[in-house]
Amino acid sequence: MSDHMKRDATPGLLGRLIRRGRRDARRTSVALAVVTGFVALTTGIAFAFWSSTGTGTATASTGTLSAPTGTTASTTAGSGAVSVSWNAPTTGVAPSGYTVSRVLGGSSVSVCGTGTILVTGTSCSDTSVPDGTYTYVVTSIRGGWTAAGTASAPVTVTNTIATTTSVTSSANPAVVGQTVTYTATVTQATGATKPTGSVTFKDGSSTITCTGGNQTLSGGTATCSLSYPGVGTHSVTAVYGGAGVFTGSTSPALSQVINAASTTTTLASSTNPSVTGQSVTFTATVAAAAPGSGTPTGTVAFQDGATTLSCTGGAQTLNGSGVATCQVPFSSAGGKSVVATYSGSTNYLTSSSASLSQNVNSASTTTTVSSSGLSSVTGQSVTYTASVAPVSPGAGTPAGTVAFKDGGTVISGCGAQTLSAGAATCVVTPSVGSHPITAVYAGTADFTTSTSSSITQVVSAASTTTSLTSAPNPSVTGQNVTFTATVTAVNPGTGTPTGTVSFTSGGLAITCTGGSQTLNGSGVATCQTTFSTSGTKSIVATYAGTTDYLGSASTAVSQVVNVPASATQFTVSPSPATVTAGSNLSLTITAKLADGTTTDTSYTGTKSLTWSGAATATSPSGVAPTLQASATFTSGVATNVLVTLTTAGASRTLTVSDGSISGQATVNVNNAAVSGLAYTNMVFGGSGSSVTACYTNCTIASLGNNGSVTANVSLVDAYGNLGSLGTDTTVSMSNPDGGTYSTTGTAPLKILAGTKTSTWTVKLAEGTASYNDRLIATSSPLSSSLTVTIKKGA
Repeated sequence: MSDHMKRDATPGLLGRLIRRGRRDARRTSVALAVVTGFVALTTGIAFAFWSSTGTGTATASTGTLSAPTGTTASTTAGSGAVSVSWNAPTTGVAPSGYTVSRVLGGSSVSVCGTGTILVTGTSCSDTSVPDGTYTYVVTSIRGGWTAAGTASAPVTVTNTIATTTSVTSSANPAVVGQTVTYTATVTQATGATKPTGSVTFKDGSSTITCTGGNQTLSGGTATCSLSYPGVGTHSVTAVYGGAGVFTGSTSPALSQVINAASTTTTLASSTNPSVTGQSVTFTATVAAAAPGSGTPTGTVAFQDGATTLSCTGGAQTLNGSGVATCQVPFSSAGGKSVVATYSGSTNYLTSSSASLSQNVNSASTTTTVSSSGLSSVTGQSVTYTASVAPVSPGAGTPAGTVAFKDGGTVISGCGAQTLSAGAATCVVTPSVGSHPITAVYAGTADFTTSTSSSITQVVSAASTTTSLTSAPNPSVTGQNVTFTATVTAVNPGTGTPTGTVSFTSGGLAITCTGGSQTLNGSGVATCQTTFSTSGTKSIVATYAGTTDYLGSASTAVSQVVNVPASATQFTVSPSPATVTAGSNLSLTITAKLADGTTTDTSYTGTKSLTWSGAATATSPSGVAPTLQASATFTSGVATNVLVTLTTAGASRTLTVSDGSISGQATVNVNNAAVSGLAYTNMVFGGSGSSVTACYTNCTIASLGNNGSVTANVSLVDAYGNLGSLGTDTTVSMSNPDGGTYSTTGTAPLKILAGTKTSTWTVKLAEGTASYNDRLIATSSPLSSSLTVTIKKGA
């Protein structure tokens, strides 16, 4: 037996048998016959055994039990199992099987094959392996012999796999309505197997409702598509909940910015071209511009150039379809450049449409004409009214002018009547006849011209009334009587009739000796005549009529003709009269009958006159008036009867008489110009005197002893009427005969401007027992002097 058998370490029955055999083999060379013999070698250990006991010798071949090679261990992360495989030995005896041990540190655990149940293949699976890093050893088994192979490379077992999640956006920033796709990528910490399960996408703490994408992981990714209806910033995370061995994880937050979406505005017109006043509907459609979407809200402004249109209808607020409308009638013709401007909102940017050229043509018109009365008379005012209206679909109120025509001729003054509220008028007084009237609207840039249909104005002659008066009435035979006929148009006729009037008395034509029987510009005709017989006359005036005015006759006027009477009084004119003292006053004296108005034309010839009244008094200075003593009367009237009055005074009554009849006049006599001085308010000492004023040089005698005179100095005209000057008058006093002279004032003595009499007095007293004294007053600027002499009586 070989030396390998010495290294047998195999325990058990087989070992004992082997060892006992060895002993027997050593001790007994021949004792038993060998029935069966076997020798094996494993790992350099040989062994032999016998099938029966005995003595003797035997020989057997030896063999080797080899260990497996190429042991590998592999695992799938999260599976908790390790797959172990090896290669069977290719030399030596074939093992009966194998056992597999898991080694961690210095400890090993048998995981595959046992002493009784060996692994017969070249692989096994170690399940429910705790997390850790291990090596695996595979041992060949043959009987009681073993041969352990080389340990596998370390293998790490993980039952759960950590993950990390990230999220990206397909568009950041995006705009309102734009589809944004979030992509979540879940990555395993180890291994090649991709995580499975689903991902939840969140905006802040709220779960996003995805409208597209696949939230179930495929190849480690999941997607979520949606669009945002409003602007803002969103904190987006992707949350992986974990699945199988893969743990959950949440991505870092992604800041998704949503800006306002751009818009486009389009504009359309309901009617283009249109006409003046026609209602046009402009429709603006506002849409989000790609990539934005959704329906914009807000308002739209419509403009014609720089002018905002005043919409009369429609809704300028966008509806649910993004549409706004503006109904507007254009009041003027021409090309309009219309633009719709969307004001924008928080979520949508403003935009303007392209300019739309709206052509507005002039609207057609119709013109009608009417009359305030188609039947009228001469002088009656007629108002023609033209009404101009647009023809549908045109609208509005035409402006401009209207020409009114009579036939083909423009009516004077009505060639360009201005429309007001669509109407123009023409006020005329048409002549007698038939008049075809039309109204022609001139048109404007906004409304076309048009002509009315013709209406017929029929004008007839106007009725008249004739009135008749007479003067005087009653009259006397031989006296001129004037009959006045006045012809007027009867309403509604107006104007002043023309033509002639005839006058009759008792149906017989009167032969007029004066007046004019042709109507004047006031419609008046007159007839002057005298009646040779007394009695009551029935006078009628008859208007003959003309083309324009119908004839008419007055009601009869009873003219009373009496036998002439004598004059009973004078009338004097002028009265009141104003004259300056010393100037001639020319008077007219008329003899009147008892009625005080009728002149007695039979009072004729030269008549003696007497005068009385305050105005005839002698003037203060002694100048008497001049009064005409007789006058010649013609048909009861005397003219240029002259009187000259000298006493000034207001409202003096002057009476003149022929001895039988008289009359009066009121005369205001003004002062003549101031020309000299007078002593006034004279008071005498000694024997008294009746003299109170001295207007010229005067002598006062018989004053007796102690004679004296005291007086004021006054300004007077040539007739002794007190007057005043516009400047001061200086007075110088002297007494050349030696009498005693004194004044109450202080020299120089003055009569002040505007006053008539001095406020100071002078006094002259006798000079001797037998005196003859003078007081002389001299004035400037009058260059006038006045002397008073006082004498003692015998």
